[in-house]
Amino acid sequence: MSFFKEYEKIITNLCFLKGKFRLLFNHFKKIFTDKLLIISFAVLLLVNLVGRMRITDIDWATIGTLFSLMVVIQLMNGLNILRVISDRLIKVVKNSRQFAQLMVVVAFIGAMGMTNDVAIISILPLYLFTANQYRLPILMPATLITIAANLGSVLTPFGNPQNLFLFSDYHFSGANFFVITTPIVLVSLILTLLLTLWIPKNALVINEKSVQLGGTIPLLVTSLLAVVVLAGVFNWLPIPLTVIAAIIVAWLIDRHQLWNVDYSLLLTFACFFLIAGILSRNEFINEHLAALMRNATGTYLTGIGVSQIISNVPAAVLLSNFTGNGAALLLGVNVGGLGTLVASLANLLALKQVSTFNKAATVKFIQLFTLLNVILLIILGFIGWLMLII
Repeated sequence: MSFFKEYEKIITNLCFLKGKFRLLFNHFKKIFTDKLLIISFAVLLLVNLVGRMRITDIDWATIGTLFSLMVVIQLMNGLNILRVISDRLIKVVKNSRQFAQLMVVVAFIGAMGMTNDVAIISILPLYLFTANQYRLPILMPATLITIAANLGSVLTPFGNPQNLFLFSDYHFSGANFFVITTPIVLVSLILTLLLTLWIPKNALVINEKSVQLGGTIPLLVTSLLAVVVLAGVFNWLPIPLTVIAAIIVAWLIDRHQLWNVDYSLLLTFACFFLIAGILSRNEFINEHLAALMRNATGTYLTGIGVSQIISNVPAAVLLSNFTGNGAALLLGVNVGGLGTLVASLANLLALKQVSTFNKAATVKFIQLFTLLNVILLIILGFIGWLMLII
């Protein structure tokens, strides 16, 4: 009898290990079959033919910050925090358009203080979660929330990474910085709000069912983790500390949420940093960039153009080596965040959020997102150029 019990125990353990292995395999399969990651890795391999990649090209602070934020959002979702917030917000508006406008304004203003990345990774999931719960439109609101976060972040020196870098590199005074950014931000807000008028004005069917939050201790610990992560975003705490805190808290509260982090997106970001690093060391490219940036207009247009290819943060770092005209470059890389999907890496965060919540809407989101971004790029691009020459 003891033999059969031992045999049964061994079989049970083997089945358990098989299940764990299958789960692990499925997670890795999900990561490495991500289309965006495959495309970015293929581009990296091609670009590597004209230069050598360096692991130091990866902005590990950005990767660590995004990871920590993703962990916080997953924990909040698991504790029903997003559901409770969405239920309360939906009750202060009258229709679907008003709710989308509320989220657009929150994203626009919020990005000024907590950066466009943080605004998108926190506010957009809240809208998408609510949209799924109450059958709200997704494409137009998700597009405008992303655009609002990118354009609102232009106002302040700490609104996005390129502003922070250029503010320090060109030694702008606060007054000079706001003189450059305020006009374009005001026009951006007006245009974005006008676009919200195309969002359907559907009546809301309120769900009166109350949702219970998670346990008190997990809620308190997760809230504390959110404060720690935001402190890392503002450089009040070292990023490695926030990463370690995120891992420990997630492991103690709900370790399964660590599997739900979008690791394919983090790897995609790493690929873009490596691509930008390789291109920045290519002599042929550098010579032509220097020739294009001999005046304010050339610097402005080059900032917009290069951002379309390698995104605006690497573009700001790369192009700052070739011009002393900080104002033109500041406007160029911020307006250049519009246009292509990769013009701002924050756009990739939005794409992944939409894909996660509604995979069927991904292609249509890319189409609408690109169309509106190109239209706004033309309009704001012209206004930015007028600001330089007047």
